Amino acid sequence: MTPTLPIGNVRTVNWSSAQSGIKSIPALNVLNVTLEDENSIKIQVASPKGSNKLRVKTIELVAADAEKAKEWVPLVNRAAYKDSKRGKRFKVIINPFSGTGKASETFHKEVKPLFEAAGCTWDITFTEKKNHAKEIAQTLALSMYDAIVAVSGDGIVHELINGLLSRPDAAEITTPIGCIPGGSGNGISVSLTGNKYGYSASYSALGVIKGKPFKMDICSITQGNNRYFSFISQTYGIVADCDLGTEHLRWMGDLRFTWGALKCILQGKRYSCEIAVKIEQDNLQTIKESYRNSQQNSNAAGPPANDTISGSIADTYGSVNDEKVPDDWVTYNEDVWMIYAGKIPYVARDMCCFPCASPNDGLLDLMLAFKKNVSRTKAIKFMGLMETGKHIDAKEMIYCKVKAFRLTPKTIANTYISVDGESEPVEPIQVEVHSQLITFLSLTGRYAPVKI
Repeated sequence: MTPTLPIGNVRTVNWSSAQSGIKSIPALNVLNVTLEDENSIKIQVASPKGSNKLRVKTIELVAADAEKAKEWVPLVNRAAYKDSKRGKRFKVIINPFSGTGKASETFHKEVKPLFEAAGCTWDITFTEKKNHAKEIAQTLALSMYDAIVAVSGDGIVHELINGLLSRPDAAEITTPIGCIPGGSGNGISVSLTGNKYGYSASYSALGVIKGKPFKMDICSITQGNNRYFSFISQTYGIVADCDLGTEHLRWMGDLRFTWGALKCILQGKRYSCEIAVKIEQDNLQTIKESYRNSQQNSNAAGPPANDTISGSIADTYGSVNDEKVPDDWVTYNEDVWMIYAGKIPYVARDMCCFPCASPNDGLLDLMLAFKKNVSRTKAIKFMGLMETGKHIDAKEMIYCKVKAFRLTPKTIANTYISVDGESEPVEPIQVEVHSQLITFLSLTGRYAPVKI
């Protein structure tokens, strides 16, 4: 065997032999390369298995030249981890009750072998109650770990973020969060990995092992006397109902969302409210163009993190308890079909609700659809278009970028307010975006791209 490497931007690992000719594998899939003796090389690879899984495969080579083999091994390892640290240390948080209750099994069958092959180390904590992950994040010795890895649905990530941002050192935290899908929605995993691989624990594990850190905006929420943080979405109307109204159908997986939406549409539910919005961009074509430009510039980002007070995150626009909103906010006061705001493109598999969402533009994507404009037929059509994000082109839909909004619901009975998929009181709520507060890991250092 004669090992070779291309010069410059290394994308493949190559070798050749008289028997089989030139062989190559993507550098991205190489987990570890070791020199077993003076000319025996072992390569451990994350090899595709089926359409959306990876398994550990071992390739053993005998080099014709021991000196070249000795030089080749560290070169390959550097190429394989060009933008990421090798042998990461993980704090793994597993919710054994999320989704269909198979998160622990998923970790041990699909994730652990990849972590082991990559030379990573970890320790595991199983969550035992609501907000357990928040408590862990509040006191975790972050310097001991290269990342916190959530094996769960979006709920545990929500808890981790709220725990991290309630610490005295919240504004200085850089420890990233890695996400392994193990729940019903898994919106953050799909947004990081893409619709095809977003529910694949093994592909997500590769994203944690090889992932680049990137900053993500987080929203602060005030409701009553409570204040907390959100990273996915806030919604009132049909989307909240089809999510929270189907909690008893978790055994269906993400199909429960489709079932819930159809039920609400056919019932013709009406949602009365007032919403005041601090709009920054409301021209859809301009929003699309800005998104496309951001995809071509990997370093594109919004403003730096907000000012802090004693290490805490300070709200610019006050709270929901302020008597009125600022004069430059736009107020709507009529029945809606949906109010939906979000920071990630996919809220679940095949639900690309916010196709122009950027992780760190300092803005929140907001959709408004008024009841008077949306028939049952149109509503069903909208839900189908959400698979690809094409719903934002409908003339009945308002899609804008905002800094903050205040929602005052008037229809209370049999309705929900959902924040990151969790049920909150159906009462006034104010939401504000804060720039670049939390770090995540992804293979590209951004969200998976969406075609718009």
